[in-house]
Amino acid sequence: MNMKKILSLFLLITILTGILTGCAAESGKAFDSPEDFEQAKIGVMNGSIFHQLANVYYPEATLFYMNIPDLILNMKQNKIDGVLMDKAFFAPLVWEDYSLTYMDMDMPATEYAVAFPKSEKSKPLVAQFNEFIRTQTENGWLAEQEAKWFSLTAPSSTVDMSQLTGENGTLRVAANVEIKPFGFMLNGQLCGYDAELLYRFAEEYGYALDVDLIDFGAILPGLAADRYDLAIAGFTVTEERKESVTFSDPYYKSPIIMTVLRDGASADGGQGSQQTLADFENAKIGVMTGTVYDDYAKNKFPNAKREYYNLISDMIVGVEQGKLDGYLSESTYVTAAIWEGAKIQSLDETLDQTQAGFVFKKGEQSKHLREQINAFIRASKENGTMDRLSEKWFGETEPKGDLDFDSLTGENGTIRVAVTPDLKPITYLQNGKLTGYEAELLLLFAQEYGYKLDFDLMAFDAILPGVTSGRYDIGTGAITITEERAQSLDYSESHLTVDVVMVVKADENVGEIVSFWEELKEDFHKTFIRENRWELIVDGVGVTMLITVCSAIAGTLLGFGLYMLSRSDSKAIRAATKGFAKGYSRIIEGTPIVVILMILFYVVFGKMRNISGILVSILCFALTFGAFVYDHMTVSVGSVDRGQTEAAYALGYTKNKTFFRIVLPQAMDIFLPSYCGQAVELIKATAVVGYVAVNDLTKMGDIIRSNTYEAFFPLIATAVIYFMLTWGMALLLGLVKRHYQPKRRSKEAVLKHIVTE
Repeated sequence: MNMKKILSLFLLITILTGILTGCAAESGKAFDSPEDFEQAKIGVMNGSIFHQLANVYYPEATLFYMNIPDLILNMKQNKIDGVLMDKAFFAPLVWEDYSLTYMDMDMPATEYAVAFPKSEKSKPLVAQFNEFIRTQTENGWLAEQEAKWFSLTAPSSTVDMSQLTGENGTLRVAANVEIKPFGFMLNGQLCGYDAELLYRFAEEYGYALDVDLIDFGAILPGLAADRYDLAIAGFTVTEERKESVTFSDPYYKSPIIMTVLRDGASADGGQGSQQTLADFENAKIGVMTGTVYDDYAKNKFPNAKREYYNLISDMIVGVEQGKLDGYLSESTYVTAAIWEGAKIQSLDETLDQTQAGFVFKKGEQSKHLREQINAFIRASKENGTMDRLSEKWFGETEPKGDLDFDSLTGENGTIRVAVTPDLKPITYLQNGKLTGYEAELLLLFAQEYGYKLDFDLMAFDAILPGVTSGRYDIGTGAITITEERAQSLDYSESHLTVDVVMVVKADENVGEIVSFWEELKEDFHKTFIRENRWELIVDGVGVTMLITVCSAIAGTLLGFGLYMLSRSDSKAIRAATKGFAKGYSRIIEGTPIVVILMILFYVVFGKMRNISGILVSILCFALTFGAFVYDHMTVSVGSVDRGQTEAAYALGYTKNKTFFRIVLPQAMDIFLPSYCGQAVELIKATAVVGYVAVNDLTKMGDIIRSNTYEAFFPLIATAVIYFMLTWGMALLLGLVKRHYQPKRRSKEAVLKHIVTE
């Protein structure tokens, strides 16, 4: 079978797997109360306290131990009935998946704290952290963080550890990035509740932070070995853990819930589009954060579930995938989305009409500029400029061409403008430059009144605070004029009147195959394109190959060196080397590689706080590969007929010349096939280095899965990349192997250095 057929078969199998998975997800049964789980299949997170709670409250249930993404995947496939977890972990699940819900459990709430080594030298740091927790509780900051990180809308803030001053030293921190929302990666940077808590503590007390991202199960051994000063990983406080580590005062208490599939959840997670506003009484409605549509949703649809988004584009994707039944928006944004081929439409009914304007800081400071803007808006309505702009920007096709902000003269000063680039067609980026209805309106105003414009691009919900603080002169974004906002901001006259509509999915008769491919497309985008997650994969491949190549080279030198010492002319050296090598090989062969790795990192080098996990990994795999090289070199050389050596001696060859020119080339024909196979296996064996703070290919795949809660593409991509790496390594080593095959060696090469008459 040729390679093309193999790849085609592989693709067919993965597609069928996805289809069968989707079908399986539709057959699960519903669980309506905690009592229904008496004999159920319950998932619990690896290394958590929930297996103890499940044993106490559900002694007849069957327990499954996995990480959260795999638990959710198994629940969708009806392999488990529910996942027992803290409520804190539920919010990030719905950031990515709207087919889940939960029920409250009658169990004691869990307490979260920071972990420290159980030693005297940790006490001052623990006391500092406890003081910090008390202070932040009193000033309300911790409450703000809870509202931020445990909401149904995914936060987008990260922490930049490089900004910390470190005048009081550097703290070594063990962290885990697979426990959303406490710790995870966003755009390649650490973020989460724990990460922000730690950053604020270090900032306040003058510390720098040296963070190691390691597997959850490796954190407590790292603290016990005094390798780290503290650890953050969404730690729940238990009496058993108190025996080995010291906890700070609790900074958060979380109720315990059972996460289950929502009733009627289907492969696309939705219920289909609706055709009248009356059908949205109990629907899932999308609302953009910071807009007035939250009030519309509350008042018009009090029983509906509101989902909050930061971007209109994300609400569009939610509607297209069936995760939302609809979202509230202005009709202008629907037009722009259709430009891009979005499969959405608005209902014929409108909820309301709104007036939009520019916003200014309240008071006399902005009065002059506001009056100029108002005069310009009135004149533009009278001379037809406003109608022309509306026709241009709200038509059936997208306008093209740059707005020439460089032509502004600025003789009357510069206006600082707060603008969001995500409100197509109001303000957005086209070919990397700001454009849109309000952008052109401001350009025309600045040309007429002699101003320059200095735009700051930001999230929509940051515009109003920026203007209120006086940081900006004008806030844009087709901001709806409301009485509540008018109490803290001044508005210009309205420059735009828009309909408020319900946006739903179009083309309701799309078949199952189309839906499946659309879902694959979105999953691919989420896994690789969104937040440039492909860069994580590239970084992981680099680390994997670095460890593999360095380990293979070092292991080959080690094994070959031991073998050469075992052939020493000195009887004592030969005996010592063979004795050492025999014991060394037995230990390596009889111990799992992950155990050797953790012993080296946490025991042998436990006191060396700055040693790299990559270096330890190379050493570990070099030791294992060296044992293999020694053993197989011994067997391969021993299989060469003794007569070859005697014939070489008869020709006057020395011991070393006999070995390198006569025996070794023949032994290579036996040694190289197994050597090449072991070198290829080494690539796959490195998948365990995540236990010692190394972000290799496997760990990067885990990080992506923990962010997306999607298993298909991260796992398939990891498998395919490992296949390509091992295949490439096999081809490369195959070329080396061909060079040493006796049948392929020329007569001249065989008789090289042999003098004949």
